[in-house]
Amino acid sequence: MVNSKLIAKWGREHNYRVSFEGSDSRVILVGESHTNSFIRDQLDLITRYKPAFVLHELAGARRYDPKTQVQDFVPGTRFGRNDAATDHIPTAFIVVANQYKFQLIGIGLSPTEWYTIAQKERKSNPREEFSINSKRGDYHLERRMAQRITDYLPQTSGDLIVIAGMAHLTPRSQIYTALREKQINHVSLLP
Repeated sequence: MVNSKLIAKWGREHNYRVSFEGSDSRVILVGESHTNSFIRDQLDLITRYKPAFVLHELAGARRYDPKTQVQDFVPGTRFGRNDAATDHIPTAFIVVANQYKFQLIGIGLSPTEWYTIAQKERKSNPREEFSINSKRGDYHLERRMAQRITDYLPQTSGDLIVIAGMAHLTPRSQIYTALREKQINHVSLLP
């Protein structure tokens, strides 16, 4: 369970707003702006909590296990033969996963999945422009993020750290909607 005093202290030290939804939380949602300035904060949180899994948006649809040193697609991901060349985990995150011995799990969509979603969206809404960065794109991405959280939470008895862009951790986010539907309590840390 998330140590509320430790999280509150961490939030004060790093100037993050801390909000709890429910008690006995095991999911820590961390907002970031995808810049290097947030990596130090993330590392500090990871070293304090020592999770088995860190779910990260920037890992795309890939996973990395420091025990085997293998990078592959997260099970259940649809991917094409060209996805391996374009979808990969940034090296900096692999180094950190090796150092702190946690599995890094991508919570994004593969290029093939994005293509499939775009085709369906364009067919069902031909007058609307669809892009990865649109509201509909965010909807699909946030649903995937929530699905990964619910997939990996039962695989650990500890806390799950989830790192995503701040745009995906707004009050109307599909992540929060899905966690509430499944009655999964969580803590949000936003800069």
